[in-house]
Amino acid sequence: MRAGPALSALLLPALLAACSGGAPHLQPAPGAAPAASVAPLEYTGLAWVMVIDLLVWSAVPSLRTLLGAALIIACGLYLIRFEARGTPAGAS
Repeated sequence: MRAGPALSALLLPALLAACSGGAPHLQPAPGAAPAASVAPLEYTGLAWVMVIDLLVWSAVPSLRTLLGAALIIACGLYLIRFEARGTPAGAS
């Protein structure tokens, strides 16, 4: 009797398909908003890569990696908040 593939062999392709499913919806974003607003959000892939790396290969990110990711996320959140307020009156 032949055994089927291991569950772990099926999970990785399913995870890749689930993560890439939203990619076509993200592509119009750079054309619809200023580059300064969209660029920090492009780096959110770093967080996804760290999570997938931890889940698949059990590789724990270093402190430098975590600090860098935190800095990128903080800058992105700051920029989102700043952009939501709009440009102050009198600014060009």
